[in-house]
Amino acid sequence: MSRPKSRNGSDSAADASLAEKKKARHRLVGAIALCLVAAVVVPMLLESEPRTGLLRSVHTLTSTYANEAGAAVREYTNYQNYKSVRNANGTVSRAESYHLAPVFDSEDQVGAGLPDGKYTLTIAATTSGPSPTRHAISYDFALDTTAPRVTVRGLIGEGAGAKVAFDVTDASPLAAFDFHDPSNGTWYYRELVNDDGTVNPDGSHTYHFEVSASALQAAWEAQRGKGAAPSQPYVLAWDWGVNPSDKAVVRFPGTTSGAWTHDSHGWWYRLPDGSWPSSTSMVIDGETYRFDASGYMRTGWVLDKGYWYYHDGSGAQLTGWISTGGYWYHLGSGGAMEIGWVRVGDTWYYLGASGAMTTGWQNIEGSWYYMDSSGAMLTGTHWINGAQRTFNSSGVWIG
Repeated sequence: MSRPKSRNGSDSAADASLAEKKKARHRLVGAIALCLVAAVVVPMLLESEPRTGLLRSVHTLTSTYANEAGAAVREYTNYQNYKSVRNANGTVSRAESYHLAPVFDSEDQVGAGLPDGKYTLTIAATTSGPSPTRHAISYDFALDTTAPRVTVRGLIGEGAGAKVAFDVTDASPLAAFDFHDPSNGTWYYRELVNDDGTVNPDGSHTYHFEVSASALQAAWEAQRGKGAAPSQPYVLAWDWGVNPSDKAVVRFPGTTSGAWTHDSHGWWYRLPDGSWPSSTSMVIDGETYRFDASGYMRTGWVLDKGYWYYHDGSGAQLTGWISTGGYWYHLGSGGAMEIGWVRVGDTWYYLGASGAMTTGWQNIEGSWYYMDSSGAMLTGTHWINGAQRTFNSSGVWIG
């Protein structure tokens, strides 16, 4: 499958084209891109579920997911499956439109989490009548919930001809990498990856990239219109499971440095020309700081361009979980406070409109969920306040 390159963009670190959909589970890598079933099924594109087109109606359509050992971990059987037709808008109807979708959400038949690894999807179609026939096809794929690892190797060359060299290693093929503005997390250079890199003996994939400073500057200007590209951007890499790497900071040489200065009003940063940053954010020694209109360093909660950020007592912008004012909050990779559903690792949390982490029963868009004392969304069966409660794999209370 060809994947075109894109050099610049304007969305945040949670860019919609790569970030997970609300409450989506781990997406499948590679394989669940296309599925077809012999003579009776045509392939259709999908993300976390097959989209099966039928050339004729069939009585039974079974989708079976098996692990590398061949043991079935999840199975769906749908009856009375109608053949596909081309709709007026040119789309082709799919068998799953009328039945329970055979999703693969990284959980087995009873809701237990599945390990990363290789899996096989087998779709079998069986006709009815005195001489029933069965057609089936299998498709291999990988479940990958492990984030890529980025290692910055340094700079090659000098000036506008300099290149940033870095390596990326992951358990599955890489999807893309971005360069981000450290002050707000916005990406300004993106490159989609269309090969498997070097496949190592253990099955992992390693890539080596070199991106020129001039290309980064051109992408920055195309998006921002003016000014110099960040002198200390960070790189994020993504795989097809939509797992982002940790931030890898790149430091270009020759950037001007200043000095911290303190007076009776607080801390401010003196630039080499004697001026100081004000009403802005600035990356200094790898940390992001914000300054008020008078140029003094800000601490605590700061509202910047519609997003809330938190700076500790040293003035450095924080990311991840923080506890302040008796509540827990989660700050994204770019530092912005998050609200709504947030997945951290393999655990889902719900953050209220104020950003505070919720616990206990929560009614969200008409469905009831329960968050334990750590804020984690429950699935499966649990005893709550002396009563047994059951939640489906998406956390919705069902009984």
